[in-house]
Amino acid sequence: MTITICASLKFWDETLELKSKLEKLGHTVYTPIKVDGVDYWEEDGSKRVAAKKTQDLISEHMKKIEQSDAILVANYTKKDIENYIGANTFMEIGFAHYLKKKISPKSHSTPAVYKRRAGIS
Repeated sequence: MTITICASLKFWDETLELKSKLEKLGHTVYTPIKVDGVDYWEEDGSKRVAAKKTQDLISEHMKKIEQSDAILVANYTKKDIENYIGANTFMEIGFAHYLKKKISPKSHSTPAVYKRRAGIS
């Protein structure tokens, strides 16, 4: 199965760990594109936004979702928010739902409101 991981790049290390585990199980795995030199934890997100625009990262990730059988939503705790799903990840869930892709949250304790809105079971 081909799986695209959808996650905040703040969780890059966790994303790579998930990718490795899934590949060991025989899956083809796509991840978001991490831009070298961008601090994803920096309060001023201007470098992140500029990278997204100049490198068309959102469209590139959507192409990966189109090529996949499913997405895995890697929703970790960010600061004091359990099972964090950011704006881009939420958009990716909606896109996958529209394409009728399988959608799986990493955490089964994802807030029910997100699950209802995104069609996650």
